[in-house]
Parts: sequence; structure tokens; C-alpha cells
Amino acid sequence: MLELQRLRVDHAAAILDFELANRNYFAASISDRGDEFYERFTERHRALLADQQAGVGAYHVLVAEDGSVVGASTCASLPNARQNSVTE
Repeated sequence: MLELQRLRVDHAAAILDFELANRNYFAASISDRGDEFYERFTERHRALLADQQAGVGAYHVLVAEDGSVVGASTCASLPNARQNSVTE
């Protein structure tokens, strides 16, 4: 069964695997992100977590039973996110 999970620090390796495995597929639909995206992935992942913690973005991954990531969802630059955020 698949589970939608809020982005966490421990998702990094599985997301990078997902991104690399699907790079050619994504590049056919959107412009390729280039090697730098993958080389600096850990830094970018930390930045997304900081945005999420600050309430300006919401990031989720779809995780399979084996822990692999099979999809992702991004809501960035949420309007009025800080004043409307819900404490978890």
C-alpha cells in the first residue's frame, strides 16, 4: 500500500533514487535540471525542510511499503502561510 508522507530528513536518499531513476522521463516533459541539481541534492533537500518548518511550503512524498519513493508533491510559496499555519 502507498502512503502519502510529509517530507522528512530521512526521505532524502529515497527521493534522490527516485529522481535519478526518472531523470530521462522528467526531462522529456520539463527541461532537464542538470547535473548540479543532483550533485547539490542534499543541500536542496535541507532547504525544502527549512521552508516547510517556516510554513512557506508544503512537501509530500508518496512512499511504497518497501520505503521507496514513487511520487512527490510540492506546494511552495504558500500565500499567507505563516499566519495561517497549523501547529503540529
